[in-house]
Amino acid sequence: MEVLELKPIKDKKISLYLIEKDNKELSDAEHENLLALLRKQKFNFATIDLSNDDLRKIYLTPLAQFFDNFGIPYYYVNIPDYAKIYLLNEISEKKEQIEELQGEYEKLCSDPAEKESLKAQNLNSWIHLLKSEVKDKENHLDLKLTPLWIIKKVLDIIKMINDDEISIIHFTRKELFSELKKLFESQNIKVINLEKYKIMKKNSILILT
Repeated sequence: MEVLELKPIKDKKISLYLIEKDNKELSDAEHENLLALLRKQKFNFATIDLSNDDLRKIYLTPLAQFFDNFGIPYYYVNIPDYAKIYLLNEISEKKEQIEELQGEYEKLCSDPAEKESLKAQNLNSWIHLLKSEVKDKENHLDLKLTPLWIIKKVLDIIKMINDDEISIIHFTRKELFSELKKLFESQNIKVINLEKYKIMKKNSILILT
């Protein structure tokens, strides 16, 4: 079982092209964008964190097949199941508790004399509190813990490469983009601004710094 520990890599010059993408499909415009990028830059590998699909499905997607065609190694990186099971269990237990309380609250409110009672108000407040706790835990898992594991997985791949200079493409979801950019830069990895290469097209891949 891996331990979540991030150590910046100091003996390599690393450039990472961070690409915001919502799925693993590849439109004609996106295909042309990637071709233009490959003409300008040689990449050691690509990494993808777009969903929790079965790995067998991921390797059959147009995005994966694109890298196969160009002989570029690619890896699916995400938080391992064992690292999120504790939080998922907590979330599940709270959701079950919310469901039970909502049933009790609705039953209580079916009596007009009890709808505005102190017990009903307390139940309603408790339900809202638990819902807020669930949302906080889900956000922590999805927006904080998951990006840390993604960074760790990418760093582990980098450590297997002997080259002094390494270039990477990483595809991520919109909600993780800013956090990943910050974390990559904290690990001495340069995140490239692709806008200056003018390979973007409307309604295509969104590439930002």
